[in-house]
Amino acid sequence: KPRSSTRSASGGLTNALSGLAAERAVEIIAATGDPAQLEAGLCLLLDHVNPRIRSKIALLIAQARPDAQWVGQRIAMEPDARLRANLIEGLWHSTSEEARDVLWEAVGDANNRVVANALLGLAYLGESEATKLIRRMSVHPQPRFRASGAWVMGESGDAEFVADVERLQQDPDTAVRRMATRSMVRLRDVLVRSA
Repeated sequence: KPRSSTRSASGGLTNALSGLAAERAVEIIAATGDPAQLEAGLCLLLDHVNPRIRSKIALLIAQARPDAQWVGQRIAMEPDARLRANLIEGLWHSTSEEARDVLWEAVGDANNRVVANALLGLAYLGESEATKLIRRMSVHPQPRFRASGAWVMGESGDAEFVADVERLQQDPDTAVRRMATRSMVRLRDVLVRSA
């Protein structure tokens, strides 16, 4: 019983922190706190009314303890695509087979950002099939997927994508062109640093 009363009391407290105050609190926790030590409190914030706060908290928790099983379970029941994407981002540097499985499963998500984060995580793990799927994403019929494909190419820092990003800079959609231009800047920076 104390657990449920604590939960409802903390739910009121966490929802009282709204808007910019809550976002600033999350930023401070991320910058100064050890999310692993703060995990119990952070889990309470997963019920915050603000979806942006919930998604930032999910990222902190997933980074604090890249527990792929927990992330997979949370994703399965989570309707908020931003939160699912942040949970996947929390697994980017986890090398466990469970994390790899969750990333591969997320590649099938209906949301472009979730798919992009999953493919980037798989690229970080050296999965060669991820490169093919990133390229496929860049020719997707929906502009939001092409823009996410351009983003992944830039974030990967892989010079192999330069020609693909150049092609995307000519895309008919403004958002895709804008993202491709940002990604090209990033890829050029990588090329200059590696020269």
